[in-house]
Amino acid sequence: ETAHHYYTKYWRFDDSAPRIKTATTLTLKSIPSQFRIPPSRFHNIRQYFIEKFATLKEKNLDGMDFLLEYNPGLVVIPQKTKKYLPKEATYLVSLRITPANNCFPSD
Repeated sequence: ETAHHYYTKYWRFDDSAPRIKTATTLTLKSIPSQFRIPPSRFHNIRQYFIEKFATLKEKNLDGMDFLLEYNPGLVVIPQKTKKYLPKEATYLVSLRITPANNCFPSD
């Protein structure tokens, strides 16, 4: 039984996740900077994508030449597994990476 007075085999994210003291954006260092949206373009991201699509269209290429990290997952590392990890390890994070994001239409 949890503090919410119900039984479940799954943890609630708000019960198991750490308290967030300082929010951050997760990025993977393994993705080269040329495949990232330049921070200098964040202020006018719409124009950046218009230019990117136009450049790719001129070169007769499909898609976008950038990668996005998204949908971070966070789980508590089980106690029986901790002995194989560094002592400060508490959570495991996973990220999805995509080369194609349909949130940015070309027109």
